[in-house]
Amino acid sequence: MQRLVPFSRARASTISYHPGWPKSYGARRALRGNGFHGVPKVNAWARAGTARQRKKRMRIVARILRRISTWHGALLSLVSRAWAYAKYPGMSWPRSVTFEAGVRISVTDGARLSFGWGTVLGRGVAIFARSGKIDIGARTFFGPGTIIAAKEQIVIGSDVLIAEYVTIRDQDHDIQRKGVEFRTAPIMIGDHVWIGAKATITRGVSIGDGAVVGANAVVTKDVPANSMVAGVPAKIIRFLDAKP
Repeated sequence: MQRLVPFSRARASTISYHPGWPKSYGARRALRGNGFHGVPKVNAWARAGTARQRKKRMRIVARILRRISTWHGALLSLVSRAWAYAKYPGMSWPRSVTFEAGVRISVTDGARLSFGWGTVLGRGVAIFARSGKIDIGARTFFGPGTIIAAKEQIVIGSDVLIAEYVTIRDQDHDIQRKGVEFRTAPIMIGDHVWIGAKATITRGVSIGDGAVVGANAVVTKDVPANSMVAGVPAKIIRFLDAKP
């Protein structure tokens, strides 16, 4: 004879019942009125089997959700690529370039824009090329909210890390003249450069290979290779190949 345990609504919502026993509360209530005052105690092996089945179902659901997320991201990237090709014929990039949501690109007035292999454009990146040229090297990363605007020329090397909300402009206004007059000068950024969050790179600046620009810095002069600069305006803190 099976051992019986006291019946309660709380226990009925958590216990695993034998398939032969009624699972609805009303049916069990009817049995209780006919003299049945308990349910059979489920052994640990049955509970373990139920837990294993639950974990298996959760793994299957997680795998399906990961695949849906991957397909969704790939579809958005494909749509963005097709739209950009159709709207801006002066732009070229390999298939390995990654566009995240909210990326804005404008190539007008005969401008040119090219991306290197493995470039990543983070969420909300904005690139504007108007009658200018922008060349971006391979494996360069642009953090969310980065703004790049070119009226003459901007060259960014390979393996460059650009943090969020960085601004790179090869143009500014001439305050000595009335009206909207722009002054332009090319910007050159070397390989393996790291630019910190919210830094600003102004027109005519060259940044050497391996340099580091601190967060919130305003770079108005050339930065030597393998050096670290910070401040407003940016100044050399030290050289990276020297001992601190």
